[in-house]
Amino acid sequence: MLSNLSDAPNEIRELADLQPTSPQSGLSYSPIMTTPTAPNPQRIVLLGASNLTRSFPMVFEHLRSTPQKPLEVFAALGHGRSYGTWSTVFGRSLPGIKSCKLWDDLPESGTSAVTTRALLTDIGNDIVYGFPPDTIAEWVERCLQKLSELNAELIITLLPVESVERLPSWRFEVARRLLFPGKKLSLAQAIDQARRLNDAVRRLGEQWNATVIAPQTEWYGFDSIHIRRRVESSAWAAILSDWNDTEIPRPLTKPGMWRYFRYRSLRPAHRRLFGFEQQRTQPSLCIGQETSLRLY
Repeated sequence: MLSNLSDAPNEIRELADLQPTSPQSGLSYSPIMTTPTAPNPQRIVLLGASNLTRSFPMVFEHLRSTPQKPLEVFAALGHGRSYGTWSTVFGRSLPGIKSCKLWDDLPESGTSAVTTRALLTDIGNDIVYGFPPDTIAEWVERCLQKLSELNAELIITLLPVESVERLPSWRFEVARRLLFPGKKLSLAQAIDQARRLNDAVRRLGEQWNATVIAPQTEWYGFDSIHIRRRVESSAWAAILSDWNDTEIPRPLTKPGMWRYFRYRSLRPAHRRLFGFEQQRTQPSLCIGQETSLRLY
């Protein structure tokens, strides 16, 4: 039995600062307050699907290590996530990113006292769901428009078209059947629509003054759309390089086991689990008085 928290291992002492918020209803969103003791508040918005979800504990750990505090993180993510409509993976359903509750909880306008940054990634799922590139681009633009009202520094990642082009047809079929069962899309159709969507994303990046990141082919593994575990640290360092305070991106560090599973256990504001509605008051997690995490 530990008589004092100072006697505990570092991992456990750090966990003591991880404060889950009350699940009771009636809690309201409290925006960042700028005070003399918090001169550099920061707000981060993360929008994505499988790649962001797989690496989220590492990305969040990286963000909370930055010196700008207090820090608010708003994240809409999830395997198979759609930007425009409800999507379901293994019995878990999430609303489209463009219409989730994240936008209700964000402030309506920006302020020079708060640095707002946003990442939009994993844009290609909706191609497999049967939506045309023009429609997907409209959904992405709607998110960009809302974020621009907050004067956000924007990063958008392109689809890994070159990686998919190298994919043998049989591997594409295996990946499609496993990841998107019941969806019918040929490899040639996927490549053509991904190219068209990338062209639209480049135009949006120029229009909304966003940094557009072209993913590197060597980042991807068997299915050509998911970043390999052994390179995810350097890949995410490159994706988030515009947010670094140094010229050379530093690889991201994965959190320890306890914090990893703690982050994984957090629930979003709204989801359906095998048809049952679930809602969770946000933020899902507060770390001390300086960092909060909201999931959608």
